Amino acid sequence: MYHRYHQIQVPVAILSGTEDKIVWPQYHARPLQKTIADATLEMLPGVGHMLHHIQTDAVIAAVHRMVERVNERAREFALAG
Repeated sequence: MYHRYHQIQVPVAILSGTEDKIVWPQYHARPLQKTIADATLEMLPGVGHMLHHIQTDAVIAAVHRMVERVNERAREFALAG
């Protein structure tokens, strides 16, 4: 699937723990951010692989930011149409 990541055209939030030893950020999260045009990357200091259990508030905040970005795109689309 990674061969098609560059085709993703929706906003994407990538969260990664700086201490993740399972899916290392330098090999996964950082390149993914560069591959997806509208991606943001938030590195969570001191957090490992299961960040959604430890940093629940950060995950929820990222979801809310993505909803707002999608809504902004919808408004822009409506104005252009």
